[in-house]
Amino acid sequence: MVAGESGCADGFSKYEALASALPASLQGLGSSPYRKYGGFWYPEHLMAPTLAMRDTFAARPTDVILATMPKSGTTWLKALVYSVVHRGRHAPAGARHPLLASSPHELVPFLHSIYENHRSAPPGPLLEGMPSPRVFAVHATFAALPASVPGSGCRVVYLCRDPKDAFVSLRHFLDEIKPEGSEMTPFAEAFDLFCGACRRSGRCGTTWPSTGRRAWPGRGR
Repeated sequence: MVAGESGCADGFSKYEALASALPASLQGLGSSPYRKYGGFWYPEHLMAPTLAMRDTFAARPTDVILATMPKSGTTWLKALVYSVVHRGRHAPAGARHPLLASSPHELVPFLHSIYENHRSAPPGPLLEGMPSPRVFAVHATFAALPASVPGSGCRVVYLCRDPKDAFVSLRHFLDEIKPEGSEMTPFAEAFDLFCGACRRSGRCGTTWPSTGRRAWPGRGR
């Protein structure tokens, strides 16, 4: 399938099937299972949207992609970048600035969420109808960015946070949103997974420092 097609050629079920065939781990940072793709582990519910996004999203040279590790200042970065990109139309000190009435998450949507919310109908027309410059956010590694991004000339902004702070913040967040009756992975085990020590045993973990190293050679393109 070629990037730019209006959605999933065989429907979103194609990507759900692909995701279900990937290596799985019931033990993650919180209470949800994970799937492994490209050497990294993703929350299971985001795997199919991430695969669909990678195959079908058509990047424009004017796009700005914000790639962040969860709980690393994503909301703050969205607000800053939105203000900079749209400063010509919305003066930062303006009384009617969109950020005064809308959340940064509404103004700068997660790209994988757009795909997740359009399981029954491809999001291609919606994405194509957005005026430039478009600003999107992703919780995805460099390897999982849409295939059209590297050659498009668009800008990709990576943001990382001190891993200790990110882990504590993420841990509290996952505890708050876990389904009723579910159990969290014990703290010590979750910390080992987060730090990537589990990679040696092939278990679930996050390795964002390494994705930063992968992305670094492409800076300035």
